Amino acid sequence: MLEFTGERVVPGQVNPDLLNEHLARYRFAARFIAARARGAVILDAGCGAGYGTREFPGAASVIGMDIAHDALVHARSSYARPGVYFARGRLESLPFADGSFDLVLAFEVIEHLENWRDMLQEARRVLKPSGILLVSTPNKDVYGVLRGTAGPNQYHAHEFEYSEFRHALQAEFPHVRLWSQDLTEAVAFIPLETSATRTVAAGALEAAGDAPPLEEAHFYLAACGAQEIPDHSPFAWLPESGNLLLERERHIKLLCGEIETKDDFLRQLHADQAALMSANESANRELRLSNQWAEGLKKSLEESGARVVTLQNELEAVHAGYRERIRILNEEAAARLAWVRELSQQIEGGQAEIDRLNQEYARLTGIIGERTEWAQSLGRELSETQCRLEEVRGRLTAAQTQLRAVAQSKWVRAGRAIHLGPVINPE
Repeated sequence: MLEFTGERVVPGQVNPDLLNEHLARYRFAARFIAARARGAVILDAGCGAGYGTREFPGAASVIGMDIAHDALVHARSSYARPGVYFARGRLESLPFADGSFDLVLAFEVIEHLENWRDMLQEARRVLKPSGILLVSTPNKDVYGVLRGTAGPNQYHAHEFEYSEFRHALQAEFPHVRLWSQDLTEAVAFIPLETSATRTVAAGALEAAGDAPPLEEAHFYLAACGAQEIPDHSPFAWLPESGNLLLERERHIKLLCGEIETKDDFLRQLHADQAALMSANESANRELRLSNQWAEGLKKSLEESGARVVTLQNELEAVHAGYRERIRILNEEAAARLAWVRELSQQIEGGQAEIDRLNQEYARLTGIIGERTEWAQSLGRELSETQCRLEEVRGRLTAAQTQLRAVAQSKWVRAGRAIHLGPVINPE
C-alpha cells in the first residue's frame, strides 16, 4: 500500500471530499475526448497513485507518467489494464515524439515543479495540432487560508494566483479557457429508473446566484491548445457519496457514538477523580506529618551545612597544599625529564662511541692477529738464529781453547819475550 504523505492523493487514505475533488477533474476531462470516440491517445502527466489514469475506458490508450518510483509501483499493481500504461519520467523533458497525444492532463502538478515553464513547453510539443492540455492548480490565496495552522505545503515549489496562472498559460498557448473548481452543496434530482450500472450523461445545472469571484475559487482548471477551445457549459459531478444529508446523518451517528464513548470515559474520569481526591486528603495528612519531620530535618541540615562549610574550607586548604606540592613535583618532574633527555643524549653519544670502539676493536683485533703471526714467525727465526749462535759459540769456544793452547806454547812465549811473532789474546 502506498503511504499517504500529503504529497499526493491515495484512495482509501484520504477523506472522500478530497478524493472527489481530484476524481471530478478526470470526469471533466472525459468530455474533451467524447467526440474522438476510441481514437484518443491521452497522457496523464504527474499521474501520482494512478487512480485517475484508468478513468478513460473509451480512449485508445492512456499513459500515466510520474517521477516517483513508489507511486508507479502502486499504480501498476492497482490500476493497470489493457490500454492503460504507466511510465517513469520527468515532465520537463517528456520522452515522446512531437504531436503524439490528443489530450495531456496535468492535474495538481505544475505547482510541484521548479521549472514549470519547461513542462508547459513539453506539453505543447507532444500535443497534436488539435490536441488540448488540461492543467489545474490551487488558488494560492484561498489554498493558504484553507490550510490554516498546517502552514505552507512543503511539496509545492510555486503556487499561482489567477492572473499569474492565466498569463503563464497564454505565454505558451494561443488559446486558453479557464474554469473555477469548488466543492459546493447542491440539491440533485436523479431519475429513479436509471440503473445502478449506467451513469446519467447529461443534465441541467441551475445556479441560483451570481458566480463566485475568480479570486475566491479553490482551484483553477484551464484548457490550452493551438486551436480554439470549445465552449463547454458548467459541469458538476455527483459522486457516489452524493446524498450529502444522508452522509451527514451517518456521520452524526458516528459522532454520537463517539460522544457516548467519551461520556462513559468522562464518568470513569469523575470516579477516578473522586478516588484521587480521597487519596489526596490522605496524602495531605501524611504531608503535614512529613512537613513537621522536614522542619526537624531542616535544622539538622542547617547544622550539617555549617559543618560542611567548615569542612569545605579545610578541604580547600588541603587542596591548596596539594596543588603547591603538585606544582613542586611538576617542576621536579620537568627537571628530571630534562635530565633524562640529557642522559638519553649522552647514552646515544656513548652508544655511538661504543659502536666506534667496537669497530676499532675489530680493526685492532685484525692487526693483532697479523702481528701475532709475524711475532710467531720472528720467534721461529730467533730460535733458528739462537741455534746458529750456539753453534758459533761452540766453534768460538773451540777456537779460544786452541788459541789458549797456542798462546801457552813455548814458541809463542819465546817470541813474546823477544818481541817477535803475533800477540795472541785467547780472550
